[in-house]
Amino acid sequence: SATKGHAFMQLLLKENAKQGIFIGDDVTDEDVFIYKDPNLLTIKVGFSKDSHASYYLKNQKEVVKVLEIISESLE
Repeated sequence: SATKGHAFMQLLLKENAKQGIFIGDDVTDEDVFIYKDPNLLTIKVGFSKDSHASYYLKNQKEVVKVLEIISESLE
């Protein structure tokens, strides 16, 4: 069956992306967080000791900060 993880990895392959970033706050996002690929950055919004995400953000406001940092680094 299709999961978010499978769909996200397929999207990366289809787009020939060498790296990916996935930010999520839902239990179904664990389907992506479970992938342990050095070219995949996984971020969970809200701490959970059971999450497989590589990093955590405290709240949605911090998501905006991360996106601003990424945007600035691309300029």
